[in-house]
Parts: sequence; C-alpha cells; structure tokens
Amino acid sequence: MLFALVGLLALTVTQLPAQAAQFVVWSATMTAVESPNTEDIGFEDDSGTDRDFGSLTERTFTFEGTTFTVMRLARDQTENFLEFQVDPDLPSSLVETSTLTLGELSFNLASADPSSSSPITYRWSSAGLTYAAGARVSASLVRLVEPPAQPSNFAATVGDASVTLSWNDPGDESIAGYELFRHGQEQMLVASERAASDEFGYAVAVDGDTLVVGAYRVDESQGAACVFSRQSDGAWSQVAKLTASERSDGDQFGQSVSIDGDVIVVGAVGDDDVADEAGAAYVFEQPTAGWSDMNESRKLTATDGGANDWFGWAVDIDNDTMVVAAHQDDGYDDVLMKNVPNAGAAYVFAKPVGGAWVDATRVAKLTSSKPKEDDQLGTSVAVSGDVVVAGAPVGGTVSPSDYGAALVFVKPQTGWANGTENGVLTASDPTGADRFGVSVDIDTDTIAVGAFRHTAAASDSGAGYVFVKPDSGWATVTESAKLTASDAAGKDGLGSSIAIHGESILIGAFENHTSGQGAGKAYIYTASAGGWTHAAEMAKLTAMVRAGGGNFGGSVALDGSTILVGAYGVDHEDGNTSDTGAVYVFDYEPSSEIVGSDAGTISHTVSGLVNYRTLQYCSARATYSIAVRAK
Repeated sequence: MLFALVGLLALTVTQLPAQAAQFVVWSATMTAVESPNTEDIGFEDDSGTDRDFGSLTERTFTFEGTTFTVMRLARDQTENFLEFQVDPDLPSSLVETSTLTLGELSFNLASADPSSSSPITYRWSSAGLTYAAGARVSASLVRLVEPPAQPSNFAATVGDASVTLSWNDPGDESIAGYELFRHGQEQMLVASERAASDEFGYAVAVDGDTLVVGAYRVDESQGAACVFSRQSDGAWSQVAKLTASERSDGDQFGQSVSIDGDVIVVGAVGDDDVADEAGAAYVFEQPTAGWSDMNESRKLTATDGGANDWFGWAVDIDNDTMVVAAHQDDGYDDVLMKNVPNAGAAYVFAKPVGGAWVDATRVAKLTSSKPKEDDQLGTSVAVSGDVVVAGAPVGGTVSPSDYGAALVFVKPQTGWANGTENGVLTASDPTGADRFGVSVDIDTDTIAVGAFRHTAAASDSGAGYVFVKPDSGWATVTESAKLTASDAAGKDGLGSSIAIHGESILIGAFENHTSGQGAGKAYIYTASAGGWTHAAEMAKLTAMVRAGGGNFGGSVALDGSTILVGAYGVDHEDGNTSDTGAVYVFDYEPSSEIVGSDAGTISHTVSGLVNYRTLQYCSARATYSIAVRAK
C-alpha cells in the first residue's frame, strides 16, 4: 500500500515494489469426446483412443497486430508428446515470455522442442495429460512481462493550484513515458439519523446524480434506505429516507438496493407476509417534486415462497425489467424427482408497456437446470437488457468441489418465462471453495464475477473474473481476464463486491488488513485497447478515516466517473461508535495523456493510465499517481 501524508503544504511519497505483469494472450475451453481423428485438436490416451477437443471455443487470437490460429493442440499417439502448433509462427518476443496452460498443468514455450518446419510445432513430454471423455478443460497462453526499471527520488510539492512532481529517470530504454493519474475523494456520507449497529452502507447503488444506500439494521433491523442527490456544487446531500409502509422488527429492509432512473428497489429478506422470513422487495418511484421521505409504490413477494427463502437478498433493475433473488428458495430436481433445499432462484418482474411499476407482474422464475443442495443461486444478481446473471457461490452447480458458478439467462424471443440457464460461467483455475459468484455485475456483453475466497497470491486473497460474450453466445465461454490485487495478502477477500461500467471494473476487498484488521480496500481496473485480456489495475482506494473493522469495500457501485464504496463497519466519533457505517464517494476520470520520458519536473492535474509501477501522493481531497509505462 502506498502511503502519503495528507496535508495542504507538503507531501511525502513512497514507491510500490516492482511486479511483473501477466497477460492472457489466448484462452479457450475444450470438452473431451471420443473420436478416431488424431488430427483434430485433442489428446490421445494410452490406449490410442483420441480424446477430441474439437469444441474449442476460440482458435484465433491477435498479438501485436497479427492474427494467429491454433492449428493443433494434441497428444502425439506414438511418441507421447504434447504438441502445440500456431499459424503463422509465433514471434520470439512471445515465445520467450509465454506459457501454455492446460487445466493445472503448465508448459513453457521457451523450453519446448520446436520443429524445423513452418508453421513451428512446439513439443513437450505429455506426462500427466489424462482426461476422460466429457472432461471440460481450460487452455490459455499466458505472457509474463517484466516491468521497466524503477524511477527514483520522487517528490511532490503543493502549489497554489497545482502539484509539482519531480523524479529521476532510470534510463531504461523500454520506458515509453510517464502518465499522470488522479482520482479525488469527494465525500464521506453518513445518514442524517444514525445509531450504533445501523450498518449504513451494507448495500449501495448509483445512477447519474442520485445514489441510494441500504442500512438494514436500523431500528431493531426494521431497516431503511437513504437517498442522496448531487447538488450544483458537486456535493452530495441526503434528500430522502425510504421505509416500508408496514414495518416489523427483523424485516432487514435495505439488505439490497438498486436504482435505475427514477425507480429504486429495496430488498427486505426478513419480511413475513408470505411465510416466516420469506422476504419481500419494495419499489419506489420518484414523485414529480423529487425524492423525499416516503413509503413504497409497490411491494413484491414470491407467491410460491416459503419460510426462510430470503426473497430480496439481491436485487437489480434495468429499464422495464427487475430481478429479485431468493437464494434460499428450495428447488426441485426433475431427474431425481426430489426437492433440493436452498437451491436458490431469481424472479423476473416486468413493468407493463406504457404503465407504471405499481402494475408490475412476475414474468419468470429462473432456476438451475442441475440444482444441488445449498447452491444458493441468487446470492448475487444483475440484469442488463435481455440478460440476467445470478451467482451460486456456495454450491456445486457444475463444479465437483463447490467452487461456485454464475448462471446466465437470456430472454427468449417470445418474452421472459420460467426457465433454466443458457450458460454457466466458472473460473478456469479454481482453488477450492472460492465462492465464485458471491458478487456479479453485467454491462451489455461483459460480465464481472467475484470470487473472494480464491487463493491467488495468498490464501483467500480473492480475485475478479471478466467474461465477454463470444459471437456464439453465452453457452460456452471462458474468462477474458482474471483480476487480482498488486498488493494481495491472505484473507483480503477481493471480489466480495464487484461493479462494472463500460471499460472500468470496481472490486471490493472488505477484509484487507493494510490499515487494521478488516479495514478494507477497493481496486479499479480498466480494459486496454486490446480489451479485457490486457486489463490493468488502475488505482487502490481506501477510506478517509482508516481503521480496523470498517469493512471498506463491503459494497461497491460504479456509474460513469462516480464510484461508491460502502464501509458498513465504520465507527463514528459522535458517541454512536459501533458499526454505524459510511459510504465514500470518489470521482474517477481517467485519460491517456503521456508525459515525456526524460527526467525532469512536471506540474499537471490531468488523469492517466497506471501500469506496472505507481507512485501515489495525497492532498486534502485528491490522490495522484505517476506510472511508468513500458513500450
């Protein structure tokens, strides 16, 4: 973590440690089936029977402007070698820095035995390559790039309306230049009426100049949601407190929130109308005069709900479609003809054409085609257009060891109806009970999924995964990128929350211990010109007041340049100290201006991409960074 002394007249700066960068150049998923054709992409077992991987999802990739095609990925029948052939021949810059991975096995291209003829075939001993028919295997070509040399002697001084930076250039010819990055911490929001254990910030959502915050433990867990509006001077002010018209202790109103335009939906998992803790969701529509303290326009429940379904655990809305999850709903296995406890479900509600949400109807119940006990489908949900994604982080929907999954549902041409998934998203590198799917978000054709118990740099450090819809649809897709923290540590919990907007992804690590046990952190990642495959960590966000137990990053939301990070465990100094909660609002406006690579002094306030190495320094309201960018 970069530290800086916050002040108006002087700043101290330090540097991040050097770290190599990993880029996924190519990735695909293959399914083993019996085939006599030894020339197909596939493996051959010891008996000589070919395991055909002809359903390779992606056979082409682009590197440095050239398109390459995977011609062969097979185990030689007679000589027991793994063979990998690409046309045209791979450049030396890729061969010398890349590794071919198959499942948990890795093969370094530089150590391969290349053929003399073109296109070159790379060969390795195929020990360990045994896959049964029907096995699903991930393949990728991963490039490890060492960053340029570290600049030294950074310094920053605050002027009247500027910050002057100086540093010594290391003379590394691979450095193309320096880029300046800025993100400002605008405001720390708290509820106008607050008390201990409110957990304000447990859920957050933002759309344009309006944001909503859930505080599900207000008033003996009756719960509330607070609405804030951005004023003409850019500051955020609370303008409304939303509550249910019929409130009861334990309703947990505010467990989840979402906003789209003039409509807000709030989950209340403890509502007892249908059955004990069956749950409910409340819809609020902005009055003509603007948001003010009010009750719901419509209350939604699952008419087929049961006790402890917790309908409302996760909610989302996009235009005329609203999704409400009940992650403990009991499913039914049509094959085994038996009930499946806590399989989970997501309910779709639609607003009538030309009508209002008060007249909304339930149009679909979405479930898994292979429900398993405790899948908890609907722990997280998101909707964009005609696509719904729902996380099942606890169960083994398709994974044998409860790694977790995210299910994708696509609206049929005839309209939403009860149905099962069109695609299943999983991580290509699960490490155990990763809780993949604990958080999800979607923007058009890109889905982001959190796995906060994944072991990356350390145990339970966590990760985020990015999936981009192929031309063939969501039925078969592997991740385009895996996002991890440059300063990852054990039990950080990166992926506990996730949000995507355009080419930016925001991920919470609510258990990060840098500033104290469970203080939390959040990270911003941005796609490069080549897409998410070359995504870069852009910034690390921390709370204005850093303390253990704040759980900064427990919830996140992203819209344009506005970033929300919830810290529901923040304690306040006004006497209501325990878990009152807060929400932090950041402004993030990246640009690609590059400052020259020669040593010198710079005075700038523009933003820029951050790659490989970052220097951060803070003023009273903003954090700046300088990055070294490789050629």
